[in-house]
Amino acid sequence: MESVIEVIRWDDRMIKIKLVVGEKVLNIFSVYAPQQGRPDEEKEEFREKLSDRISEVSRGDIVIVAGDMNVYIGRDNGGYEEVMGGYGIGQRNKEGEQMLQLCQLHNLRIWNT
Repeated sequence: MESVIEVIRWDDRMIKIKLVVGEKVLNIFSVYAPQQGRPDEEKEEFREKLSDRISEVSRGDIVIVAGDMNVYIGRDNGGYEEVMGGYGIGQRNKEGEQMLQLCQLHNLRIWNT
């Protein structure tokens, strides 16, 4: 495939495929975050690693993060209107709050929960 520039698999939880579509460069991350009940240190290490990897993407490239983040972002979008709509379900948990902060930091939008 000529359009695939790079594939990086960091571990069982994170892979990135970089490809060219038309004149755009897409960086697609497929992730599986540590689930509820795992140690907080493991979850924090995952978020930091994801944040670092997103930061490495060239300015102007498109970033898509897809997969199972294992968080609850809830319905209330107060303070996060630019990141999410008000269509989530239930209540936000601590991990959901941290994911919203990561999205704000990297100017990402949540499309589906």
